[in-house]
Amino acid sequence: MISLLLAGALAAAPATSRYQVTVHPLPGRQAGAESLALRMRGLLEALEAAYLGFWSGTVTRGRLPDAVRVELFEDPHALRERLAAFGAGTLTYEAGGAFIRHSHTDPPTLLVLAASPLERINAANLVHEAAHMLNHAVLGDALSPWLNEGMAGFCQYSAIGQEGEILLGRLDPGSAITVTQGGQRVTHRFEPARSLSYLSGQFASDSKLSVAPMMRVSAPDAFYRTNAQLHYAASWTLVHLLAEGSVRAAGGRLRPQLMRYAALEQQGRGGVEALLALLQIPLEDLDYAWFRHVRKLE
Repeated sequence: MISLLLAGALAAAPATSRYQVTVHPLPGRQAGAESLALRMRGLLEALEAAYLGFWSGTVTRGRLPDAVRVELFEDPHALRERLAAFGAGTLTYEAGGAFIRHSHTDPPTLLVLAASPLERINAANLVHEAAHMLNHAVLGDALSPWLNEGMAGFCQYSAIGQEGEILLGRLDPGSAITVTQGGQRVTHRFEPARSLSYLSGQFASDSKLSVAPMMRVSAPDAFYRTNAQLHYAASWTLVHLLAEGSVRAAGGRLRPQLMRYAALEQQGRGGVEALLALLQIPLEDLDYAWFRHVRKLE
């Protein structure tokens, strides 16, 4: 259970935090709400430290908000009602919440589903939405949808250490819990490998599968509306390749080029052509490196 893994994060969380966590529990579960809020605040602090460390010294960093409102919902219906109140509509594919941006003077809000008995799933939902907030605060508003979602997925699927730290880039091996629901035994699983298996199926059905179409989608609505499952899976695995992988033809480790590319994104000058120019390889080589990296992660 993640509650054990987060013990270190809870102990390390400062007395004052930018993260103002509120839990909306199911009836009869109010007693555990404060403990859940503290654990998740510790997780947010751990993510922030890992995220800032990842980009440290490589990009012109924006300013983090002084406060972030975080609302956790154990009832999916209550989350949907809250989203409607913000005018956020319905959740997109695989989304476990939403990052609500306000004016520059109002704190942002994270609305997150925390309905699973496997707390690792709830933690992943929270990390994903918090990463979106950090993307905008640190990297800016000009991010392409693929990089915005890719960084969120990269964080979401990263492992959590025994002290509660976020081990960015180390793929979480997954976890599961079996509980009795409605008189039946039900198993809940957190399985990053499912995304990789899905991509392998896409590679098998389309030998010319490429990251280029995804990277050329500039409108967020289009990114989520068409081929959403593919876009989610492709974006985080491409970020993982760029952050953790290497390509000999591109000079070895790719992370330095990712940092340079992020600076271009901050200026609104990103795109597949810009990335290929930095890597100095053709699209076919990038696609092949992406394919090999996905298979390596499986």
